[in-house]
Amino acid sequence: MTKFIEVKYKGYCTLVNIDNIAYVESSRNGGIETSIKLNCKTTPTGGQVILCEDDYHTFLARLESLVVVNKAE
Repeated sequence: MTKFIEVKYKGYCTLVNIDNIAYVESSRNGGIETSIKLNCKTTPTGGQVILCEDDYHTFLARLESLVVVNKAE
């Protein structure tokens, strides 16, 4: 069964298939948003990056409630 997580993105909520998440990164500019690389066929490079409005640790906690997450910290 496919599992999704609801992500707030650009002011609205979207469902992200957790099987398509390639990696998650915290903000590079000190903001709270989290970069989520989707490993799917939505762009010519084979993936898509969305900035979700959760901070990194909040997003990982939500994700870990559905799937085992391997963190490289």
